[in-house]
Amino acid sequence: SRKIDKNFYIRPLQSDDYKHGFFDVLGQLTTVGKVIETTFKNQFNKMKSSNGTYYPTVIADKSTDDSEKIIGTATLVIERKFIHNCATRGLIEDVVTIKQYQNRGLG
Repeated sequence: SRKIDKNFYIRPLQSDDYKHGFFDVLGQLTTVGKVIETTFKNQFNKMKSSNGTYYPTVIADKSTDDSEKIIGTATLVIERKFIHNCATRGLIEDVVTIKQYQNRGLG
């Protein structure tokens, strides 16, 4: 993980981040739906098993207690193409920071 300051950390999404407010953050971007923890973990595992394709990343805040709180997220999706000599491109998706942490340059 890369340290932003003493309380914020950038790290890959983890399988237990459902409990750390991941969907609260995504809900500030768009309608998420009613996703239960099992569904989250199934989707997480599918994305993780797609080697070299999905890189969901979160910003975590550890300032309140020993438990991390997810305050931002973004996902890098690697797109493999046939054009441009079978080029590879990256798409940045689902970038959001929760309201009380906006305007700090985290996004």
